[in-house]
Amino acid sequence: MLGSLGHYHIEFDVAYLHPQPEPDYWAVVGGFVSDQTTENTYVAAIRLTCADYLNVLCWQLEKLAINGTIVVDGGERL
Repeated sequence: MLGSLGHYHIEFDVAYLHPQPEPDYWAVVGGFVSDQTTENTYVAAIRLTCADYLNVLCWQLEKLAINGTIVVDGGERL
């Protein structure tokens, strides 16, 4: 990736899926390393919005937290 400050290097580890009590709702938890040494964590709340789970358009990101801070908020309470 390139940004205004130059080239960025990011590596992701294995993500874990956690089904939630509400149907078609999942938490994805994982980590990534940026700047080759900085460890980070993320939690994404995603929802399946149609029956075709293989279609990327059927998945909606509702919330995303990086290092414990919500950076995307779909507005619904988790």
